[in-house]
Amino acid sequence: MFVYLNTGDGFDNGKQWQSNLGGSNDWKNRPTHENGERSMLIDINGDGLLDRVFDKTQRLIKRIFCLFKTIQNTKTKSHHQRLRHSNHSKLQALTDSSVYTKGPKKGYYPNISIQNARQVISSVTTDNAIGGQNTTTYKYGNAKVNVKGRGNLGFGWIEKKDLQSNKLTRTEYSQTYPYTGQTTATKEYIEANNTRQLLNEQINTYRDKSHYNKVHSPYLHRSKERSYDFNASDASSNSPLITVVTSQSNIDNYGNVGTIRISTTGNNKIFSKVTKNTYSNDTTNWHLGRLSKAKVTHNAANTPSITRTSSFTYNSDGL
Repeated sequence: MFVYLNTGDGFDNGKQWQSNLGGSNDWKNRPTHENGERSMLIDINGDGLLDRVFDKTQRLIKRIFCLFKTIQNTKTKSHHQRLRHSNHSKLQALTDSSVYTKGPKKGYYPNISIQNARQVISSVTTDNAIGGQNTTTYKYGNAKVNVKGRGNLGFGWIEKKDLQSNKLTRTEYSQTYPYTGQTTATKEYIEANNTRQLLNEQINTYRDKSHYNKVHSPYLHRSKERSYDFNASDASSNSPLITVVTSQSNIDNYGNVGTIRISTTGNNKIFSKVTKNTYSNDTTNWHLGRLSKAKVTHNAANTPSITRTSSFTYNSDGL
């Protein structure tokens, strides 16, 4: 098998890519042609450009049945806005290891890790309105597809870095049904000299409100947020300054949240807030989600709890 690699504005001189294609010696790289060979357009090296691939036999040593107008591969795009501000986006393929990190080779069937020549934004540069420019870089990882019909499951994580402040944000996503695409974790760092110091993080846990095992309504069940001391002398043993845990429960069949609990811990003190909601769902007139009563209780150490109850009424139009 011989290949002419696409250079973006033409093809190279070609080279033998593989000596034996396997099977019969008469095997030809052709989908329909039977009396000669027909070259095919395949991105064989994964750079996002279509290459000329064909099988060369002694009988047809110089014959190539293909006409192809080379297409210039655009690596950057510029967007000019009013007031003479401009944005400049750089594109790179997922085959570039500086932009994309593939997940484990041993994926969890039927969800498998992939790496192809899909173009993604690797950086965005914008004018900062004071004569300079700001640049944000992006990295991606662990893209997956479901091979049993569900298709693309998205990236497992995306990292965004502001090169001016060295602030890096890593967002992780669920790739498990029915939570696909939901944010499972967000972490903020200061990254300098290839070292990351954690500033903030949020870990999310989801649950599914299933209706007759057919309709699924995922919801955020628990969120844990932690903030850390940037000036800590030992970042590796840095304890959270503040921890906030928020949970939602008692979800009714219309998506209304019955109970919300918020617990805040800081300076060895714990504060909590519990909200219990009662809703009126008029299915006859389809007036749903009308809050009829809310009871909010605040608790703090060595302090009597405070409770406030509110009631609500609506007119016949549901307002």
